[in-house]
Amino acid sequence: MRDKERTGQSKKFEDVELQELLDENPGQTFLKLSIDRLNVTPMTISKHLHAIRKIHKEGRWLSHEMSENAILNRLSIATSLFARQRKKFFVAHRDW
Repeated sequence: MRDKERTGQSKKFEDVELQELLDENPGQTFLKLSIDRLNVTPMTISKHLHAIRKIHKEGRWLSHEMSENAILNRLSIATSLFARQRKKFFVAHRDW
């Protein structure tokens, strides 16, 4: 089954095309990317930016990748919080 082309339907594009535009000029605005460059809705651009893990920070589009240290830090914090909650649960329900 294939989508039929309709008038008013947004142009389809690939994440690779968006990535190439960002590589060319990482300072492009959200609206410039959506309307001027790709002729698609801002929501479409938003979904594709999310899919290729891009965030807009300090006027540039950057990869949203966590470093290994950041991942280990989050894991350590989560483990600590889980242990604390588990301890509170067992103390509160000791009478069972």
